[in-house]
Amino acid sequence: MQIVANDEPIMLLQWVGPNEHKETETALAKFGGDVKIMYADVQTKAQAVAAIEKWLNGNRNAQFLFIGTHGDDAGLGPTAADGLDWPELKALLLRAVRPVALWLGACHSSFAAQAWSPIIGRLPVEYIVGFPGAILPDDVENVLLKLVEMTGLDPITFVDQEIPKLRKSISNTTVEMHYPAYTKAKITEYVNFDSFVTVVGLTLKEILQR
Repeated sequence: MQIVANDEPIMLLQWVGPNEHKETETALAKFGGDVKIMYADVQTKAQAVAAIEKWLNGNRNAQFLFIGTHGDDAGLGPTAADGLDWPELKALLLRAVRPVALWLGACHSSFAAQAWSPIIGRLPVEYIVGFPGAILPDDVENVLLKLVEMTGLDPITFVDQEIPKLRKSISNTTVEMHYPAYTKAKITEYVNFDSFVTVVGLTLKEILQR
């Protein structure tokens, strides 16, 4: 029996109600022919966890995970009763062969950075892209399309220029990026790109060029 390796660099996970907007379908239709993408449309926490585990399992090429769902300061999911809280998501992502970039298409999803800081031990993810407050589905879709498009760039350039390019191409977006760094407070945490110099004492570009 031939075993097919799991090597999709991108996973698009849609976790919303059956009648809600699914931005991942647009991204899959636009980029699925050019980029290897694992896609999952789920309804429950158990299904979401199983889909992420399937993508991560032995996948040395896992690089970008997008989760399109609802969110609040406690975690992700369409309902609080069947949601994935931040500690649970962190534990799940620590199963990756190496840290992946996490894109969160959900309201209040930037809270993951605070929930996972200070960082003790292994990094849960390479960096986090999310939103600080409520966000409209169309804006999530526009950001996702731009993020997938940008995966073809050099990784260092991609991380360093991601947020300014997103904001330039998508007017009025509140998207944020949090990157791990050793801060002036002498702890390692996920730092908002916008406050990098103030909190860390160096720009993100200087950190990446070390």
